[in-house]
Amino acid sequence: QWFRTNRQFSSFFEDLLLDPRTLERGYYSREGIEKMLRWQRRGGKAFYLLSWLASFELFQRIHIE
Repeated sequence: QWFRTNRQFSSFFEDLLLDPRTLERGYYSREGIEKMLRWQRRGGKAFYLLSWLASFELFQRIHIE
């Protein structure tokens, strides 16, 4: 519910996961991420998957780069 009601919260995920820096790694497809974000905005149950993907990207930025 926070994802749908708090624009700052949802923007964090959208900005991070759709960032060219994230997509250029080759782990995620833009179409797949956009589909999960749309599904979550419509009330789907994609939040845990989105949070795992965001955590993986943050790990890449902090520890790998």
